[in-house]
Amino acid sequence: MSPTVIKQISLERMASIVKDFPSDGHIPDNPFIEKEIGDIVHAAGGHPNLVQYNDSFVEEQTLYLVMEYCADGDLYDYLSRRKQRTMSCSIALRVLSQVATGLAFLHDHGIAHRDISLENIMLHRGRCKLGDFGLATRDLRGDGRQVGKKYYMAPEIVAGDTYDPKAADIWSLGIVLFIMLTGSPLVSLASMSVKSFRTLKQAGIKTVLQAWGVAPSMTDSAVNLLSGMLQIDPQKRLTVAQVLEHEALNSSQGECTKTA
Repeated sequence: MSPTVIKQISLERMASIVKDFPSDGHIPDNPFIEKEIGDIVHAAGGHPNLVQYNDSFVEEQTLYLVMEYCADGDLYDYLSRRKQRTMSCSIALRVLSQVATGLAFLHDHGIAHRDISLENIMLHRGRCKLGDFGLATRDLRGDGRQVGKKYYMAPEIVAGDTYDPKAADIWSLGIVLFIMLTGSPLVSLASMSVKSFRTLKQAGIKTVLQAWGVAPSMTDSAVNLLSGMLQIDPQKRLTVAQVLEHEALNSSQGECTKTA
């Protein structure tokens, strides 16, 4: 039997969190949603690029989620251990390809993740797995409340607009790629009140990459891919299918490893 890890959630504490919903309207993680999405993925046969949820049960006011153990930790810790806190363009694209493949499985089953980040990409035996479904949704439109981590939050979510959760996922995935390449978030918040975001909107991602000194190490197709993922207008943003079909990933399939 493969090793597993058990996540414990106090139902009493969860009820308190729901009762004291943050005044800023930021949606908290919901373990019942995590269980529901995990069950859907499991029933659909699972996917090698998604963390597998194997079982769940309630005992003494505690919800237990039983999921596969990912021996190599998460992508955030992996990058933190690297001297430059970055990856080469080719390796970053391999990671992106795997995560996007898992995300495509979710999107194909009507699920948006809404919390894609380095911390939620697990590494296990040379494979990347998207996990933590506590903010996922099957709704076609988001209701304007903020959700996810601020560095990864799409502009339309920050603005409080109704939004397409799947398009917002692509923005977050683009931020993951940007961090893998530069070692730093693109913006502190995707808001016009933030200077770096205004620069992005006015100059475009290629100019930003040049300013960071990253552009010379990237192919034109990789820059084009990142630009398509980080379109501020969500209607112009690539879909996950378009990401996977993109020229930049055609010759960059493979596995991400701890020694890469």
